[in-house]
Amino acid sequence: VGERGKKVRSVNSVANPFKFAESCMFAYVENLARLDVLRDDLEAAKRQSSIKAPNYDGTPPTMGYIDNIPGRIIKAEALERLILDLERWTKPITRLLRDLENPHSSPKRQEMLKILRVRYIHGNTWDRTIALLKMPRDTFSERRKELVKTVIRYMGLESRTKIGLKSD
Repeated sequence: VGERGKKVRSVNSVANPFKFAESCMFAYVENLARLDVLRDDLEAAKRQSSIKAPNYDGTPPTMGYIDNIPGRIIKAEALERLILDLERWTKPITRLLRDLENPHSSPKRQEMLKILRVRYIHGNTWDRTIALLKMPRDTFSERRKELVKTVIRYMGLESRTKIGLKSD
């Protein structure tokens, strides 16, 4: 699930990679937390033991006890699909963060890291981010576009877009 509760889309349904990459950055921390919960739910679903009522005479179990193995399998498969979808959009950002945190990164990449953290991860407004980073608006805009283009490459969406990305 992306920003504002929107469902995470598949790579084939991304119409505007720039906006999609930004929404994934905004939802990054929330999606990491969601992944933890989904992984716990999946583990619990796989651990559940089947419950059966004693059956001594060959009649079906009574009192509402049913062995719902197909239902548990379907639930586990649905959870696995959700996890894979969320990982598809969070892992690239995790890798980018790790790469940008390299102490030998260029000053430009260091600025991109600061924008990623202050604007997208901590959710500050554009104006607040610019003020906190003490960065000229033009430089901020340029670094932001470079950051989003980099996220698009890390996500493997670059084949869906060309050099002239729209940021609106």
